[in-house]
Amino acid sequence: MAISPSERLTVLTSEIQSLRSELVEMEKSTHRALITFLGVAAGAAAVAADPARWIIPQVRLDLAFLITQAEFVLALFALALVANLSTHAGYIAALEQQVNGLIGVHTVFWDSYISPRFIFGGRGGFDWSIRGLVLFFAALYLAMALEFMWMTDSKALSILVCVEFVGGLCLAEIVTRQRGAALSAARDLVGTPFPPPTSPPGPGA
Repeated sequence: MAISPSERLTVLTSEIQSLRSELVEMEKSTHRALITFLGVAAGAAAVAADPARWIIPQVRLDLAFLITQAEFVLALFALALVANLSTHAGYIAALEQQVNGLIGVHTVFWDSYISPRFIFGGRGGFDWSIRGLVLFFAALYLAMALEFMWMTDSKALSILVCVEFVGGLCLAEIVTRQRGAALSAARDLVGTPFPPPTSPPGPGA
């Protein structure tokens, strides 16, 4: 069933609005996870601030392992959300291009132009703040991992911490490519005719 350009525009804008609402909820989840980790880190710092406790080897060992594991769980959760956010943003960017094409002028272009160029494109303070935060958490994890591996006698746990660090870096690299892949795939599909069924429906369909 063919629809008019105005009806198509209504469908596209409704989809964009729905996706943006989902983005907001995912961003809230990211913020809550970050606040939770900061609470754990603050508690560990409070314990470590007491010199009488910090000089106890077992306390230092436990704190170092606690921080690495809490940060690794946070990183997995954050990377999963960021991958989802990037996929949504890529899809929204493709929808925005379709909307602008139907209208004939640039009307909506937050995810297709503003965000990738001036927020996450290395030109804004927000992007550099995020990079700084990521570097801080990576340095904290590395410092605690080295502290733990230096003190522990468990080779298995030492290997686990190393694998977590390398795995986190690999996942971060994959996530950075997610938005572009989603935009490319959505751009190729959005606006194309829906294909007919490849085979006739079965009995009872």
